[in-house]
Amino acid sequence: MKYRKWNFNHKLMVSYFALVWVVAGLISVSSYITFRKMYRQSTDEMNRKTLRATVEFYEEKIFQPVMKIYSDFLGASGIGKTGNLFYSERQLDTMEIYEINNSIRSEAAKNEFISEIHLYNSRRQQMISSRFGYKSGEDIEKILKNYSIDDQWLDQVKFPVITQPFRYSDDASWYYNIIYSVNLMGKNKQAHTEFIIFTMNGDSICEMMNQNSDDKVYIISRDGVILCHPQTDMTGKKTDFDFRSEADYSVSMEEDRVISCMGSPANDLYFVVETSVDGFYPAVHQLIGQMVVITMSMILAGGIAAILISRHMSRPIQQVVDMISDTLPEGMEDQKQDLKGIVNTICDEFHSLDMFMKNSRETIKNNYILSLYWNQTGNQAELEEKKNYIGISCQGKYLPVLINYGFYEQISTEARQMAIYKYIHDLQNSAKSFSIIASEVEENIIAVICCGEEESHMSEEFGDLNAQAGSRVVMYLGDVCGSDKEMGESFGRLKELMSYRFFYPERRLWLASKFKIDPEAKFEVNTGEFLRNLKANKPDTCAQEVKEAFEKMDERAVPYEVRQETLLKYISAVSETARSAGIRLEGMMKVVDSGNIWLFQENLMELIQELQTALEERQKSKKTEEIEMIRSFILQHYNQDISLNMIAQNMHMSTSYISRFFKEKTGQNITEYIKEIKLSEAEKLLTTTNDSVEKIAGLIGYNTTHYFIKQFKEKYGETPTVYRKNHQAK
Repeated sequence: MKYRKWNFNHKLMVSYFALVWVVAGLISVSSYITFRKMYRQSTDEMNRKTLRATVEFYEEKIFQPVMKIYSDFLGASGIGKTGNLFYSERQLDTMEIYEINNSIRSEAAKNEFISEIHLYNSRRQQMISSRFGYKSGEDIEKILKNYSIDDQWLDQVKFPVITQPFRYSDDASWYYNIIYSVNLMGKNKQAHTEFIIFTMNGDSICEMMNQNSDDKVYIISRDGVILCHPQTDMTGKKTDFDFRSEADYSVSMEEDRVISCMGSPANDLYFVVETSVDGFYPAVHQLIGQMVVITMSMILAGGIAAILISRHMSRPIQQVVDMISDTLPEGMEDQKQDLKGIVNTICDEFHSLDMFMKNSRETIKNNYILSLYWNQTGNQAELEEKKNYIGISCQGKYLPVLINYGFYEQISTEARQMAIYKYIHDLQNSAKSFSIIASEVEENIIAVICCGEEESHMSEEFGDLNAQAGSRVVMYLGDVCGSDKEMGESFGRLKELMSYRFFYPERRLWLASKFKIDPEAKFEVNTGEFLRNLKANKPDTCAQEVKEAFEKMDERAVPYEVRQETLLKYISAVSETARSAGIRLEGMMKVVDSGNIWLFQENLMELIQELQTALEERQKSKKTEEIEMIRSFILQHYNQDISLNMIAQNMHMSTSYISRFFKEKTGQNITEYIKEIKLSEAEKLLTTTNDSVEKIAGLIGYNTTHYFIKQFKEKYGETPTVYRKNHQAK
């Protein structure tokens, strides 16, 4: 009865305090338990994501490139380079060794994680290495021993085998080997004798895996040996926890750390992440203390606010109740008290209803616009109810409009929301002959519904609004509609129309009725001609071809998908040319991320120029290598009856090409160069030995002594005998 005698003000304050204390108690009791559970779950989830990302990184950056090199070497194209080492019974000549060595050195240099590549034929005891060149016999045994490879490892290469980590004598970094058998996929039952060995830089791999992580991420072999670790002194040691599990993920909880492990079946490796728990529990306790302080502060502030607000809210209600009560006769105290309760209840309900109406009206308006934007117009009765609720009673026509804007990108979220609200408010006030409702439906996209009697006025007036909006606003005007269903379909066409902005960056006003697309239109780009011009170093011709292609697609009203496919064909043509030449283009992502067709064409031309520069540098380097190969061959065989035809056969070049090429690059005839090498060596032998002229002539590859004497006298002005007498050391 005492509670019933309390007035409205007292009831409001008591109810508030009760609610606040209940909430505060629940928060205080559940916080500690919740945070402990959340920590373990978040740690586990974070470790799962870290390990999954690490496995994906290893497979993408390390395993896949290694497998590609392995496949290339053993594929149809690779047999020509490496096949003779593995399958031929004859000895390899100098050029074959040079080509194979150059190929594996090039592949090793492309990947920062591959330190070396070795091709090993154990049956013939031959090895070609990117580091050591060509080796045979006992030299190979020393290399394998230093690289922690023995017969035990080689015998078990049925699938890729990963060896123990090792160090070079002059290098502090850790390395490990991945060994592949050449006849891995064959049906030969004999023991494996041919291998491809990849020496991996474990420290570089570990550094990459740990560069964005505060935890320790490392790799262990199937035997539990650490292959690479951020703490280099841990590399090569056995793990101290049980990492094997039937599941692909296992967890070990220690006092100071959480150890999570995930296997990679493709690589026969295990990836580990260690997460420290130091500092977590003190942080949780500190957070709980702060929450208690905040909760008590809220209770205190809420109590003060409750007193002030309850007095302000209850004063006019109490006055009304007192006025009504004074009109009742004496002896009706219970009825008076009941009347107060009724009035209090009515006032509370009206207040709640008013707040609900104000908050929900905007939400319903946004939901209505979203339903039309996504063409969800199936429930017409529900849409009509929404329209009536938000006050749309248009009996004329509707004009759907989409506005794409980009002027709120560099401001905070709160400021952006206020700016959008102001923009929509100004837009609604700008319309003269029709009404507008609008809402942001996606980031940077506002959907607008115009409602008016004269459809021509709406289109014309909105065109004027676009002219006033600024250069960063693009408007898309749909077809005039008479129903919600038609508006949903019109919004669908406008969204499709927005995708074409990439190809028309200068256009700021789009009219759906005037932009025609033929969905059946086709267009085939002549990539063959583009590639020929590309390889012929004609960037201007390539640029003109791209421009003309898109002009033709405009004329034929080609759909968006075909245009996008054409872009990809041009990008693929440049990419394939670079890939076939072994060139990595830095500007490729810039082309892919181009915001419009103008930037695409500009970036594509820059990419083509980058490709041409790289090809020219590659060609220059190749020419230099060829010159050095010719000179080296001459120096190795000058003591034979060497000829231009002999050089051409061993260099796999035509005699005319070698003659012209050598003259062009050195300014000297190749025959004269050979003679100069021979006579220089003869001059050295004449002054440093007592060999006869006849013997010296034979040593430097002359068939007749007479011809040697003749050429020597032409160069030095004296016969060999006289030259020795005048220049031999006493």
